[in-house]
Amino acid sequence: KIGWCGSRKGREPLIATVMWLGETDSVANLEYEIRTNSDLAGYAAGRNGLPSLEAFITFVAQKICENDGDNPTTASIRVKREAPHIFRIDGEATINAAAKPIKGRIVWLPNLACFRGRVTIDPEGRVDRMLIDDVNAVRSIAWSKAKWHGEDHDHCRLCMATLSDRSTSATFDTGYTAENCGWICPECYRDVVIAGGTHPWLKPKENAT
Repeated sequence: KIGWCGSRKGREPLIATVMWLGETDSVANLEYEIRTNSDLAGYAAGRNGLPSLEAFITFVAQKICENDGDNPTTASIRVKREAPHIFRIDGEATINAAAKPIKGRIVWLPNLACFRGRVTIDPEGRVDRMLIDDVNAVRSIAWSKAKWHGEDHDHCRLCMATLSDRSTSATFDTGYTAENCGWICPECYRDVVIAGGTHPWLKPKENAT
């Protein structure tokens, strides 16, 4: 079974996610639960080039189902827009009749025309592990410095800073890119790839007393 997420001009299907039939049923059930029980007002389909609400719901449901060892039967979420293409997810999922918190962050990348992000169930400690995995993945890529190019803008895959040729104090017009890997901003390249630092969303750990 192939599940589609995202859209490109004139073509709704873009990114195919391969799922077993059992997983497809779980995703379909969660899509219905999310659509029925959630506060989705923070997502404005069609605004700023965003794809349909259905594509967004499908991506969120897939990410919830990717949590290892969890088999949620219901879920409800609240979507808050943090930036034109960045959305924070909070809510609850029901697993074995117990309600567990879910948290996540979803980003729409216009240049790649796809969503990226994670939604974790009972996220204590697990978010850190996922962010560290992101850093390790970024360090394994051969990045090339380039002037940003594209139709509008994109985001750094680590810190979500904006890359655009429309100069503002909140954007970079130059970054680092690799084929099918998106972009990272100059600060993340310097701090994470070159200097070996951690993910910018991970706060420094306080020294134990």
